[in-house]
Amino acid sequence: MDITQKIKEHIVNGELPRGEPLRQAELSALYGVSRIPIRDALLSLRAEGWLAPHGKAGVMIPALNWKEAEDLYLMRAELECLLFEMAFDNIQEVNVKEARGFLVDLDHENLTLVGRGELNWQFHNAVFFKVVGTLYLNFKLHFLFLFQTAYLGSV
Repeated sequence: MDITQKIKEHIVNGELPRGEPLRQAELSALYGVSRIPIRDALLSLRAEGWLAPHGKAGVMIPALNWKEAEDLYLMRAELECLLFEMAFDNIQEVNVKEARGFLVDLDHENLTLVGRGELNWQFHNAVFFKVVGTLYLNFKLHFLFLFQTAYLGSV
């Protein structure tokens, strides 16, 4: 598991504090790596919506917002229905087989919440993007998945 994934897991599991600045030096010591991969992971996590700006150059884990979670769910639901409608007539056996493989993988007991989120995305990607091929809609749906994943452990 790479550093970005480890930080995501710690966010979802509540092992890193919300609302407090994340310090590269502290994270570097915690994960046993230099500050460069920590900096890269923090930049990636900020771009995915996992982190918010804090102070002049820092980041923090933002508080969860039920309205944001609801908005993400509603947008994703609408977009998935649209993409499924577009894909329905073009779904082939190979797409179904690939999607079923991700569903089987989702049944593994030792799968983390973030891992489940990623497999869920791969399932949807197999059904939608590989069939419809609309790059922009797929990008938007993936963006919603990334943002929504931060809420997985919050219920």
